[in-house]
Amino acid sequence: MSRAPYAWDDTMWTEVIRRLGSRQRAVLDQFGVNQTRGHPRKIVQALAAKGLLLEEVREGRDRFGTYEIHGWYMPLYVHLAWCQVCRSEPTDEEGVPHGTVSHAEGPARAD
Repeated sequence: MSRAPYAWDDTMWTEVIRRLGSRQRAVLDQFGVNQTRGHPRKIVQALAAKGLLLEEVREGRDRFGTYEIHGWYMPLYVHLAWCQVCRSEPTDEEGVPHGTVSHAEGPARAD
């Protein structure tokens, strides 16, 4: 398992999160709400290189032998900084951050 490259420093992590590109931020937002599967590998690896995600390796076992299950997770100190960033961003009247689509509306359509 990887170790975090930095100690907890909320101002440092909030600045790292604020400086992400839109695609990286969208993937990080999904990790923040525990949607960890199906993201582009390059983006996940870029977030991991910045210390925002850590790799988790679990060992599984069945009748065919043992195997490794690789996954990614957002460490707690990053999650706390992510929450601070989300809380500081402007939202619309429904509490949805500007530039995002609420789950009730579904994807935006061009009319």
